[in-house]
Parts: sequence; C-alpha cells; structure tokens
Amino acid sequence: MTNVREEEFKTLLAEWNRQMKQCSCPENVYLCPAYRSIVAMGASAIPLVLNELKNNRGDWLYTLRLLARENVAAGIFDYQQARTIWLNWGYKNKYIQL
Repeated sequence: MTNVREEEFKTLLAEWNRQMKQCSCPENVYLCPAYRSIVAMGASAIPLVLNELKNNRGDWLYTLRLLARENVAAGIFDYQQARTIWLNWGYKNKYIQL
C-alpha cells in the first residue's frame, strides 16, 4: 500500500520525466518545477529517492545531497561507487530496507 507522500512523489517524478523529454538544455533538469517540488518535500523524500535510485537508478545523487543536507559520497566521482555509498547510508540510517 502506498502513502500520500509516495503518490505525490510518483506524480512529480512522472511530470519531471515528461518535462525532461521536452527539454534540450541539461541545466534545466534542476530548474523544473516538478523537480523543485520533490526537493521541497524535504527529508520525507529521502526513502522515496533512495528506492528510486535502488530500483531504477537515475541520477539522484545531487538530490540526495540536498535532501540529506550532507554529501556522504564526497570526493567520489564514480557513479556506481557513489550510488553504493548512498544506498549503504540509506540502509544504515533505516531510510530503506534490504
């Protein structure tokens, strides 16, 4: 069963993906209103973003830095390694489960 935040997140994610298909400028990824609404969800979005990162990948690393207000993968430039670090952080802090 999904909760209201999860439904809101899924709706915003779908809108963001739709808008990004129409966008030719990579810098606009983080200016999109749907993306900004995801970030505005604050810490409550961390489990949702981590699950998205876990299940569907995508570039959520910057978003996690904003939501968590820290960069647990600071200095790591390899996406796979940074992804693993963030997921391990999520497990350790009980944002997601194995």
